[in-house]
Amino acid sequence: MIDRDYIRTYLKVIYLKSTKRTHGGYIWFMMPQHPYCTGQGYIYEHRFLMELKLGRYLTKTEIVHHIDGNRSNNNIKNLFLFQSHSKHITNHNLEREYIRTDNSGRICLLCDNTTPKINIKGFPIWNKFENGWICDKCKGKLKYFKIISCITPNCPIC
Repeated sequence: MIDRDYIRTYLKVIYLKSTKRTHGGYIWFMMPQHPYCTGQGYIYEHRFLMELKLGRYLTKTEIVHHIDGNRSNNNIKNLFLFQSHSKHITNHNLEREYIRTDNSGRICLLCDNTTPKINIKGFPIWNKFENGWICDKCKGKLKYFKIISCITPNCPIC
């Protein structure tokens, strides 16, 4: 449980402005009495604010997420607590889902395939070839046969 002295110390810290910004954009401040401070005595402001909201210390596995992506925006309405790193990463992957390129109109120039192999991250594997696209399977065949160009007109491979 977080006591009032802890909150008073925080207010003094903010008043004295013993804060610094990390290269990643997070805000740190000096609080050497915190159980999870760094060796230099700093803690992340967003983690501390979440602790104040919950009234307890965060565990090492809990992750505080900035909803708008701005790491220096530590407004409590902008912070969300995840119980584990894996749940946090899953959330980021779901956020990125809409950013992925629409590949629905692509057709492989060599085999007329419309559904290419999917990589581990869920992206279809298309390869730029001449004025279109080829699937990963056909790219492997091209590498195997080392086909560069063909003299035959209307060749299905070239």
